Amino acid sequence: MPPLEAMACGTPVVMTKNLGSLSYARHGYNSLIVEERSPETVASAVSQLLDNPALADELPLNARRTAANFRFEDFMKRFKACVGLP
Repeated sequence: MPPLEAMACGTPVVMTKNLGSLSYARHGYNSLIVEERSPETVASAVSQLLDNPALADELPLNARRTAANFRFEDFMKRFKACVGLP
């Protein structure tokens, strides 16, 4: 879960919309979420962070709070259950 790891490190995160990350990512709160397969929207989101230092500072603060609620052990339990492992 690289986006969550980046959040834990305090990096402003731009990520594509996908089922896994939507369980923890919130657009405009702890990340910027863009459409998949759209380099233009990724570039636009990065530009938004560069043009708005307050947002670039706020997202990582909220992201660290989000990341603090996740533990690798819990993730592995959920992952194993999804793929049918004991």
